[in-house]
Amino acid sequence: MACVSRANQGAAGTAAAGIALPSAAFGNRAGPLLLLVFSNFLALGNTLTGTPVPPVERFDQMDLSRAMMRALKEAGYERPTEIQAGVIPLVLDGYDVLGQARTGTGKTASFVIPILEMLSPRSESPGVQAIILVPTRELAVQVHDEVIKLAHGTRVHCVAVYGGKPIRGQIEKLQKGAEIVVGTPGRVLDHLSRGTLRLDDVWCVVLDEADRMLDIGFRPDIEKILRRCPKDRQTLLLSATVPPPILKLAERYMFEPEVLNFSPKNLAVETIEQFYFSVEPERKFELLLKLLDRDRPSSSAGPSAAPTGSANAWPRNCPTSPACTAI
Repeated sequence: MACVSRANQGAAGTAAAGIALPSAAFGNRAGPLLLLVFSNFLALGNTLTGTPVPPVERFDQMDLSRAMMRALKEAGYERPTEIQAGVIPLVLDGYDVLGQARTGTGKTASFVIPILEMLSPRSESPGVQAIILVPTRELAVQVHDEVIKLAHGTRVHCVAVYGGKPIRGQIEKLQKGAEIVVGTPGRVLDHLSRGTLRLDDVWCVVLDEADRMLDIGFRPDIEKILRRCPKDRQTLLLSATVPPPILKLAERYMFEPEVLNFSPKNLAVETIEQFYFSVEPERKFELLLKLLDRDRPSSSAGPSAAPTGSANAWPRNCPTSPACTAI
């Protein structure tokens, strides 16, 4: 169940143990297991607590426009996910929102839907009205595509700006006008310095996968961008984990945010036990498969070249791939 609060927050610590343990050591453990099979590991951050969010079971309970209801039907969205049911009404009511949720929970639509609903006509506000910051160009493309899908039947324009592509094409699209811009912090700053992007009319800023952006080192860029936005904006922050740097960012740049936690309760524990096995490099994957097949964890995480949370990161022959987050 999702939880919401104004200020409640708790810490989930980690306990490291550099001991090679026998198989019996994995029985009767209270919390989830973080297995160090590889040389690196993914640390889980803080979790948030609060009071239950009132249930919203249908999109028609959210007072959405006819155009949006048609777009949702066209997209095949029949019922809101938990995060959509919690976030959309709060954003429509004008609250800043700090939401903790993993990838694959429908979080993109949870902020795209209310943004599209609250856009002003271009005749009234010709500039960019909402900017969405993301950690990677792949996510920028995904969010851009979600905006286009949910803006079906409208004249809303969205531009994605990110590195690795010629900037000229992005400049041309920005010059034609866009209500929504999705981009990586570095490329957004590039456009700001060139004067090809202005944030004067922005009323909504979204920090999507904020923990990943901070891990990559985007915090200085994010703060520069936030300082260029109007102070009376609405700010939404979505993150899989909420470590202290995220909380500091929220405290500095958000106004009394509603805090929602959509993380599974069985993962929000006081400690995470860490174990490792000494094994030859060529047998690491074999060992991992056997452990996953034996323990069947509700969630697993590990380093990968693929984005965290990507189902494609798991090999097809992984026996527990549906329950795994990354490899």
